Amino acid sequence: MEWIHFRTEIDEIESILKYSFNNKDLLKEALESYHRLEFFGDAVLEFLIAINVYKTCKEIDKKTFVKLVTINVENDVLGRAALKNKFHNYLLDNAVKNRADKCEEAMADESISNSDVKPPKVLANLIEALVGAVHVDSAFSFEKVWE
Repeated sequence: MEWIHFRTEIDEIESILKYSFNNKDLLKEALESYHRLEFFGDAVLEFLIAINVYKTCKEIDKKTFVKLVTINVENDVLGRAALKNKFHNYLLDNAVKNRADKCEEAMADESISNSDVKPPKVLANLIEALVGAVHVDSAFSFEKVWE
């Protein structure tokens, strides 16, 4: 069941991502029927974050390692990243877009902590789907995704 629809301004999205898709259909899939790419992208993103934490935090225990990885792939963190990069502007679902717009306004308000902003989960899903799409499109290059 498709419950969200996206506009597909491919050039703008590629500019935000700093990545040009070889197969534009993957980007379209990430925006329209993202569930498969979201699931895949979630795994890729968690793996890349784990590698980064492993390389940069050499003296931490397992509990701290897991916590750092988990925090960086939480839906709220990814949703705020989507807001920061204005991915919500590509939503066609007005209810979700309006909620995202309110979250963006709250993030701009210096009296409100960004950690108190709860973006719609669909924005985190979108980030994960885009990660999955870039990973597949780049012939499964972790380096391209990390860039």
